[in-house]
Amino acid sequence: MSPKQANRRKSFWLGGLLLAAGALGGPSCESNDEGIEAQSLDGPAIMRVVNRTPDVLKVTFDRTYIGDVAANANRDWNVPAGTHFVDVYDFQPGDSTVAGEFYEGIVTEVIFRVNGPAAP
Repeated sequence: MSPKQANRRKSFWLGGLLLAAGALGGPSCESNDEGIEAQSLDGPAIMRVVNRTPDVLKVTFDRTYIGDVAANANRDWNVPAGTHFVDVYDFQPGDSTVAGEFYEGIVTEVIFRVNGPAAP
């Protein structure tokens, strides 16, 4: 490969990485079925929602919609430490609410299976 081809390939990959980083770090326009926009959270704890169902699931944290988790996927949020209520649902909010304790610097998993959520 010539130096010119190597530079072109390097520029292509760098451009792709910058676009990917922009897409991940950009503002969120995610909303639920009712048109309610996802609220951002911040905190020293990490909540990982594990979706083991074939459906996209909606997630609320202390009754505030924070986003969706794709089918058979995981998603992390930085959340406040302490005891909080998490609801992971596909159609009806409130059916799968669990209370969990979240600790600074620790990943706490909330696992949702076809038969229901597992408490953190």
